[in-house]
Amino acid sequence: MIEYHNDYEGIHTESVMHLLRSHNAQYWTADDTKGVTLYACKDGALLGAMRLNYFWDWASIAALYYQDRDVLRALAREAWQHYAESVVGIKFFTFTASRYADVLAAGFTDQGSIRYPDQTQTFYADLDKEAERPVNRYEMICSHTPVEPYETAFESKINQFKMEHGITGKIAAFNRVALDGGQVVGGITCERYETSLYVSRLAVDKKYRRKAIGSTLMQSAIDYAQANNLAYIELGTTDFQGQAFYETLGFEVKHVRKDNPRGYASYTMIKTL
Repeated sequence: MIEYHNDYEGIHTESVMHLLRSHNAQYWTADDTKGVTLYACKDGALLGAMRLNYFWDWASIAALYYQDRDVLRALAREAWQHYAESVVGIKFFTFTASRYADVLAAGFTDQGSIRYPDQTQTFYADLDKEAERPVNRYEMICSHTPVEPYETAFESKINQFKMEHGITGKIAAFNRVALDGGQVVGGITCERYETSLYVSRLAVDKKYRRKAIGSTLMQSAIDYAQANNLAYIELGTTDFQGQAFYETLGFEVKHVRKDNPRGYASYTMIKTL
């Protein structure tokens, strides 16, 4: 008999991740070990930094600071030179229109935007070619591990940017698992924000599919979001995951990225509550 339990401490998170990876591996083998941080310096001072992750044929910008557009252009150029032979492109998203304008000026291309039910907005941009050469020259450091004192300065700038633009982080987690005799056969992990819930993982053991485990787990997340008066639920999925399934639950596709990974499309989906 299947039993459902909350997992707020994340005890079973690794088991849920294993189920999801096992499913994804049937379609694509991911290599997420190529992340780097770039530091742009001059005369011992940090003028900009870019933290990048690598996953499913794309590099993605996870954190960014730049003193001006010229520094940003230098970082973008360095990032492309580092990843050009192994990625489809470098992707970026931001909640602020001014930063969006800056990355477009640095050579990124417009990939659309999403306006959420709470009237906030996310802007998407990709870099798929080498950025123009910056006006000035900077010392560039590329590292797989933090480099001090630049990393501390980078973190400080990130926090300053978030405060200035009212960007808040995760408030709480909502995790729930399906157990059969103590074995994890399904699970969902979510991040709660000020006005939304983000579903980061949903997975069901292939031997237990078509038993309504996935829909039951998703309904628990919907119930949680509604109980906390959240405006919407957001998630990402791909061609080989659950787009059609999520549509049956009232989610709508709001953004599409082709070749993520190569040969497949990925989708950002939202359910308004």
